[in-house]
Amino acid sequence: MRKEVRNEEILSAVTELITSQTNLEHKFTELATNQINLERKIDETRVELKEDIAKLDHKIDLIDQKFMLTNYDLRTAQAEIKVLQRGVN
Repeated sequence: MRKEVRNEEILSAVTELITSQTNLEHKFTELATNQINLERKIDETRVELKEDIAKLDHKIDLIDQKFMLTNYDLRTAQAEIKVLQRGVN
């Protein structure tokens, strides 16, 4: 009788180990899937970031050009005022 109990205990322990292994494999699969999804999101974010940086660079270039033109117009206006002031004096 004792041998049957031992066999049943061994069978129960093996079954429990198999269940634990199956659960671990399932969790590993979930983690692998999450890792793949995170890597995809990181790649997408990296592409979006590069696009946003390019847009900002373009806007900065435009602002720089506008500033240069405004500065040129201001200097031209100052020069014209000086010429007119010399003509009046």
